[in-house]
Amino acid sequence: MAASGPEPGDDLSFGWGLATGQTPEASARRAAESALERAGGDPPDLALVFVSRPFAAQTATLAQQVNDVTGARHVLAVSAQDVIGGAEEPEGAAAVSVLVGSWPNASIRPFTHADLQAERAADIDDPALFRAALGLDDENARGALLFVDPFSVPISGLLKGLADSIDADDRAIAPVLGGVASAGTRPGQNILAVDGQAVRSGFVGLTLRGDIRIDTVVSQGCRPIGPRMVVTKAKGNLVMQLGGRPAITVVKEIVHQLGEDERDLLAGGLYVGIAVDEFKEHLGRGDFLVWQIMAAEESSGSIAVGDVVRVGKTVQLHLHDRATADEDLGLLMDAQQLYERPAGALLVSCNGRGRKLFSEPDHDARAIQQAFRMAEAGPELARGGQALGGDEPTVPLAGLFAAGEIGPIAGRPYLHGHTASIGLFRPRRSSGS
Repeated sequence: MAASGPEPGDDLSFGWGLATGQTPEASARRAAESALERAGGDPPDLALVFVSRPFAAQTATLAQQVNDVTGARHVLAVSAQDVIGGAEEPEGAAAVSVLVGSWPNASIRPFTHADLQAERAADIDDPALFRAALGLDDENARGALLFVDPFSVPISGLLKGLADSIDADDRAIAPVLGGVASAGTRPGQNILAVDGQAVRSGFVGLTLRGDIRIDTVVSQGCRPIGPRMVVTKAKGNLVMQLGGRPAITVVKEIVHQLGEDERDLLAGGLYVGIAVDEFKEHLGRGDFLVWQIMAAEESSGSIAVGDVVRVGKTVQLHLHDRATADEDLGLLMDAQQLYERPAGALLVSCNGRGRKLFSEPDHDARAIQQAFRMAEAGPELARGGQALGGDEPTVPLAGLFAAGEIGPIAGRPYLHGHTASIGLFRPRRSSGS
């Protein structure tokens, strides 16, 4: 059962809206009106607008329309393959999803890729500049929302550099949450907008301040198999030796020892989890950054993964499949029931999840809603004759299916694949929570 405490609405006010099956303008207006009504009707501090592929070309116009309806002080919009709202993931639909929110002492700073380029274009890979552009040097920052065009920004490298810089100076930073725009299949087709400025390349985002806390959940949908191992020889993204032996030999031995059920899961791919902090005494769920094994080379005994791996890193093989992804998200959301129900939620899900992975609609959004519905007191729900499994979402939620998901592992930001990256907005109490 969730910990007792004030209702989220005492401090924060969020609302969501989702509209499908109408013209772009009608969808944007309906979604904005629904979100505003659910939030209480006052102009919000923030509006997040997600526009599905059929409406993508009008993203900037629809963002302005949402702004006109809600009177939001800051508006961020992203074009996506598909969008998410409430407990629904209407894949393949022409849709607009909106999340609005307000909180005490709110202060929001917009940023774009141009802010980083203006500093010093030649040093775009400088983690210090990237961190400054996101406003993470501000001790009052509660988090940054970051959305990126995949064709113009090396976001994986930028985030990894930022994560490594945190390792170097041991500085904790506010969480970075977001994703990669997925509406476009070629450069120039994605549209990102923030506070009236629309771009077809680079990145946009918002740094949030005030009496708000952003708790993050990153569900990579994988489970470990075999022993933990130390990388003893590597070059770039090639893992050449594990424990002094050829990596491919070690991997084959672990796979050979799998049971029949686990071998069937290999159809979903074989992954390497790299421990973010190899000095941590107990490594568990959420301590590994998971990458798929992309290739193996018999002659050198090496395996190739999607990230640079250095000697001395602790790694463990992982499997990924529908059942594991369902279990992983469920366990992570169960842990969130220890805290008060969030006032709002942002969901960035991989465009390889949804029906493609789960063979059913609305999986991730419903899992989040169900977690907090289960956390509510049964007698309270039943007192007025309300069904325990009611369909009205318990948490205002919106989001998108992305071409890459941004979220923290062990407090450091990374770009993921096959992941559900979730931000839960809760009050920030005077105790420093």
